[in-house]
Amino acid sequence: MEYTSKGAYTQTDLCQKFMDMRCTDKGNVCAFLDDLRVKREELALVGVDIDQKDCRSTILASLPLALSNFASTQLAAARMWPPTKTIASQMLELR
Repeated sequence: MEYTSKGAYTQTDLCQKFMDMRCTDKGNVCAFLDDLRVKREELALVGVDIDQKDCRSTILASLPLALSNFASTQLAAARMWPPTKTIASQMLELR
């Protein structure tokens, strides 16, 4: 019983640490996102499942503010398209 409760606490703690990860303002976002992906895979190996919704939330919250705002805006705009259509990558470029 003791090990079960400690194991559950540890899994919850690891999940929270994953969700609290942040990229620094001047950090390499690509490297950070790659590290985040690797960390998620490592957690899955020890039984800590980070679902897609939590992963997306973590990514948006972890990015520097300007990039997070841009990504949130793009995701909101993408939700306005019918799910059967695709969005051309040129439509997502900054002008």
